[in-house]
Parts: sequence; C-alpha cells; structure tokens
Amino acid sequence: MLYITMCVIPIVMSITCRNSGALEQLLNEEKLLSPPWLKTGEITVVDVALHISNIDSVRLNPKEISMTFRLHQQWIDPRLKYNASLPEYANSPVDFVTLPLHYRTQIWTPDVHIRNLISLKIDQFPIPNYFLRVYPNGTLFQSLRLTCSMVCPLVDDFPREFQSCHLKLESYSHSIKEVLLRWTKHTPVEFNEDVQMPSHELIRTNISNFTERIASGNYSCLTSTIDLRRVYSVFSILVYVPSLLLVFLSWLSFAIDRTQVPARTSLCALIVMSGVTHITGALSMLNTTAISEQVQTWLAASLVFMVISVVEFVISHNLTLRKVKRDSAPRKGEKFHDPEPDDRDVPADDTETTCRKSIIQKLRENPEKLDTVCLLIFPILFFGFNIFYWLYYLT
Repeated sequence: MLYITMCVIPIVMSITCRNSGALEQLLNEEKLLSPPWLKTGEITVVDVALHISNIDSVRLNPKEISMTFRLHQQWIDPRLKYNASLPEYANSPVDFVTLPLHYRTQIWTPDVHIRNLISLKIDQFPIPNYFLRVYPNGTLFQSLRLTCSMVCPLVDDFPREFQSCHLKLESYSHSIKEVLLRWTKHTPVEFNEDVQMPSHELIRTNISNFTERIASGNYSCLTSTIDLRRVYSVFSILVYVPSLLLVFLSWLSFAIDRTQVPARTSLCALIVMSGVTHITGALSMLNTTAISEQVQTWLAASLVFMVISVVEFVISHNLTLRKVKRDSAPRKGEKFHDPEPDDRDVPADDTETTCRKSIIQKLRENPEKLDTVCLLIFPILFFGFNIFYWLYYLT
C-alpha cells in the first residue's frame, strides 16, 4: 500500500494532469520540435488553402506573376491536446488559443515551399503577419501573409486571349511517407472580390495534386492554376487609338501649302514629339503588364510613319527651294534671252526620250505634286500595314 501511495498514484495524477492540463504547461514540458508521426506512427496530413488578396502584376519580360496571398495550413498534433474546460479558458470567446510568436520555434510545423518561387517576403507591418492557433483536439491552424513573385509561363502571342499561371507548393524535406499535402475540401483557393490587374482579368482557378519523384525520394505537391484573360481595352486606350490618331494627324502636313514653312514645321515637330512621348508613356505604364513584341512592333511602325512625314516635308521644301533658284537664275545671270529654242535641231527620237521624264525629274520640276502623291500613298501604305499586321498576328 505504501508503494502504491507513494509511486503509482503520483504517476497517474501526473499523466492525468498532462492530458487535461493547460496548453502552456504542455508547451513547456513536451519536446514538440520532433514530427508528430514519431509518436503517432501515421502520416501527417496537412490541409492547405489559399486566400489571394491581390495580383500585383503580370510580366512578360521576365515571365513572372507577383501576388499577395494568405497561406493557410492545418494539421493534427495529438501531443497538443488540452482541456478547454479549465477555468483559465472559461471566459474565452473562441474555442482555440492563438500562440505568441516565440512559440513558433518550439513547435513542429510543415516545411511547405513554393517550387516556382523567384522572391518572397512575409509582411511585417505592424507585426509579422503570421499566427498559429491550437484547438483542444490537437488541431493546429497556421496562416502566413506572403508577397511573392513566381515564374509564370506566359506566351508572347499577342493578341492571345487566355494565359495561365501556376502556384506550386511542395513539402521540402519530408517525403510522402511522412507528410501528405492536400487541398481543403471547402474553398481551397479564394480570391478577394476587388482583385484587379492592369491588363488581365481573373477567369477561374483549377487545383490539382501530384507526387514529385526525385533522387532523394517522393514528395507531395499541390498546384493551383490561375487562368487569366487579356483586357483589350487597356491596349486600345493606351496603345492603338493614340498612335492611330497621331499617324492620321501627321498626314495633315501634306495638305498644308508647302510655302507655309512655319506651320508645317510646327505640326511635324509636334507630331514627332507627341509620338515619342506616347510610346515612352505606354511602355512605362505597361511595364508591369504582359507587353509583347507585337505591341512594340506596332508602336515602332507608327513612329516610323510619323518620322517619314517629316522627311517628306524636308524633301518637298528642298525641291521647292531648288526650283525657285532655277527659275530665278536666268533673270539674275542673263540680260538677254535667245528666243530661238535649241529643240529645233534635236532629232525626233531624242525629243521623245526627253518627253518621257522620270518620276524624280517630274517631282523636281513640280514639287507641289509630291504632297499630293504622299497624301494618297501614305494612307494606302498604312492601311496595307494594318491588314498585314492583324492577319499575321491573329492567325
């Protein structure tokens, strides 16, 4: 009896207190850094969920997507069961205990990482955006708020409508015999209602799980596929409509009299400066979006048409000055003019050859026709470029 009183009863009371004691006491007594399966002998199942707060950018160069989201993980560790009926939990409005941050290093947690990660940070304002909850039955719920950039296999195929990006999660050091990752049954991936992107809109998300087989073992993996659709209004407003208007305005210089040099000079300079400003602004505003080579081709071609209109004005003005000099040279250099033409002695064949003047020679003699020809040819060339451009990229 003395042995039972002094040895057995204290052990039973100690076990009872451990199983029904306060959570703080369990945390101080248990060695919780070891994985749960060392005690249970079973695979630890980790339920994962994502709450995407915002998609910051979708970039084509480099091919990546940046987003802010909450990573939720839930698993069971029977070593952390506690008695919620104790007086110290009686006034709690919730059925769980949120542990202080310093306990994070004293408890085993899953080592889930993002496979296609480029950069990551845990939001720190006003404190680290992280919490760990413990429920009476030993269930743990961990949440982190992350801002990260991930590799996204965007296709440089404008105006391709749909694109897909993937968020891949994997257990880093624990094989599938130790940790099994799975999506939660209810809303595994959730988005804020006000998620907005400058050049794309969210269509849907798909989830899947698979096993990654590498030299060190087989590992449990999860994938969330985010399907995006390109917003054409952004490109129309920022790229196509302004460049079209500038090209159309550049043709107005052909309709201005070639002798109105200040007017044509001001218009051409204004058009080119506006074109350069528009291209610079469009590229800077679309720098965080999936701007493709096709958009850059359009902007470059539009600028070329604007610059050519300036070159045409320079040529037209130069031809006009030369004609004026030719017309005024006989009056200044000669006092008498021989009224007898030399063409009387020219053979008939040479006369016909002289009549068949080249286009360049005609333009030299009639510079005003250059503006008329350009006013007709430039729209034809630009519309031809549009037909080729859209047929090529749409097919």
